[in-house]
Amino acid sequence: MATPGIGLLPLTGSNGIDALTNGTYWNLDPSRTITWALANFGSQSWPNPSATAASITQAFNTFSYFAHINFRYTGHYPDPNTANADMVFSLDGTGTIFSSANTWALGYFPNSQLTQALLPPSLRAVYTNAPGDIWMNLSSFSAVTASYTPGAAGFYVLLHEIGHTLGLKHPHDNGGTGHPTFNDVGGSLLDIDAATIMSYNETNPLSALSLHPASPMILDVIALQSIYGANLATNAGDTRHMLTNTGVFQTFFDPSGSDYVDASTSQYGWNINLGIVEQSGGLPFSIGVAEPRDGAATSTTLDWLYGSFEGVMGSGYADAITGSSANEWFAGWGGNDNITGGTGTDYAVFYRNRSDFTVTRNTAGMTVNARAGNEGSDSLSGIERLKFQDQYLAFDTEGTAGQAYRLYQAAFDRKPDNGGLGSWIGWLDQGNALRDAAAFFQTTPEFISKYGSNVPVSSFVTLLYQNVLHRAPDAGGMSTWTTVLGSNQWSRADVLLGFSESAENKAALIGVMQNGMEFTV
Repeated sequence: MATPGIGLLPLTGSNGIDALTNGTYWNLDPSRTITWALANFGSQSWPNPSATAASITQAFNTFSYFAHINFRYTGHYPDPNTANADMVFSLDGTGTIFSSANTWALGYFPNSQLTQALLPPSLRAVYTNAPGDIWMNLSSFSAVTASYTPGAAGFYVLLHEIGHTLGLKHPHDNGGTGHPTFNDVGGSLLDIDAATIMSYNETNPLSALSLHPASPMILDVIALQSIYGANLATNAGDTRHMLTNTGVFQTFFDPSGSDYVDASTSQYGWNINLGIVEQSGGLPFSIGVAEPRDGAATSTTLDWLYGSFEGVMGSGYADAITGSSANEWFAGWGGNDNITGGTGTDYAVFYRNRSDFTVTRNTAGMTVNARAGNEGSDSLSGIERLKFQDQYLAFDTEGTAGQAYRLYQAAFDRKPDNGGLGSWIGWLDQGNALRDAAAFFQTTPEFISKYGSNVPVSSFVTLLYQNVLHRAPDAGGMSTWTTVLGSNQWSRADVLLGFSESAENKAALIGVMQNGMEFTV
C-alpha cells in the first residue's frame, strides 16, 4: 500500500535534485508498490481501456527500471473517487478539470494540501482521493495525437504527468513549495526535454524529426532515486547495451556487473563519453552520454549512460570515444576512430593479429593503423594497453605492467616471457602486492640459480648489482643495502624490489619498455 506523504521532504543540498523536486513523495510499504487504475468521469469513458492500460504500463515500467518502485494495475472503474487504486487515470472533456485546450494533461502531486489548491472548488469536498491522480484533456492535442509509443508526444505526456505524481516539478517553477528553479541554480541550459521529462522546452523544436523522451531523462533519474532509492536489480548481471539510431532520447541505467555499450550495428559514427560527470559526493554513479556523430539521426537520438559501464564497442564508422576514471576497454571497430582513455588502466581492442597493424608512438599517445581491412587508423590517447587477437602490448611503464616487467628482468636477468609476464600483470592488476610477487620470485629455481640460496648478505647485494644494474657495487650503495639487510630492516624481497624499481634500473629499461611490453594471457 502507498499513501501520499505527510508534509514535505527537506531540501537535499543538491541543486539538480532540489530544482526538480518539490518535496512531495509517496510513503511506500515493504512491497514498494503503488497501485493504479483507469476510471471514467461522468459521460467521459475510456474507449479502449486494455490498449490504454498497456501504454500506461509501458510508461510505468520505465520508472521502475530506475527507481525502487513497483506499479500494479487494479482495473477500470466507473469513477475516480471510488477506484481501488493509489493513482487513477481519468478523462475530462467537459471543462470541469481543464479550463483550456492548451493544457494536455494534469498530474497531481502526492500531497493533499497541494492537490486541494489545484482542484476546482466544486470537487474539493467530494474528490478526496485526488493526490497522485492523472487527468487527460479530451479537448487538447494529446487526445488526438497519433501515437503513444515510446518517443512519441503521447508517451511523453504520460512520462511527464507520472513524474508529477511521483514528486517531480517543472524546472521553470517552484512546485508550489518554494523549491528553486533551474534558473535559480544556474542550470537554465538544462531546462530541455533531453535532460528532463519535466521540461516544456524541446531540444530541437525546429527539426521535423525532433521527437520526445522514451524514458525519464538523466536529471529525472537522479531526482527519483534520491526520493525512492535506485532499483539495483536492474541489469544486475553483465549487460550489453545496444546503441541504435532510434530517433528518441532515453537513459540506460546499469549499476553493477561488467557492462558495455555497443554501436556495431549502427549506420552512423558515434560520440560516446563514459564520464562527462564522474561519480562523486552525493552522486552514486557516473554519467555518460552517447549520440550519433553525423547524419539525420543527430538531432533526435541521445542516450544517457548512468551507472557503471566498463567498455565500448564502436560502429563501423568514425567514432569519438572517451572513457571515465575507471578501468575500461574500447573497440573502435571500423573507421578512423579517436579514443581517449581516462585515469584508469584502459585497453584498446583490435580484432586481428598484432602483425596486421602498425603502432606508432607520438606526443599525444599513439596511432594504430590497420594494414588491411576496414578497421582504419585509430588515434589513441590515455590508453595503457592494446589487445590484439594473438597478444597484448602494455605501455603503462609506471603501472603494474612496468613493475612486473622490471621485476622479471631484475630477478632473472632476462626479458620476461610473454605468458609469465601476462600472468603477473593480471595478478598485480587484481590489487595484489608487488612485494609478494618479489617474495615468490625468490623461491623459483631460476632465481636460485642466479642468486644462490641463503648466500651471505654482501654476496646477495653484489649479485643484485651485477644482474640488475650490470655493474660493480659502489661503496655507498653497498653500505646502505648491506646495512638494511644485515639489521633485518628490509627483507631480501624488499631489496630486490628496491633494485628493480630504482631510478637507475628504470632508466636502463625504458628504451625497450616504452615501445610496448608484449604479453599474453
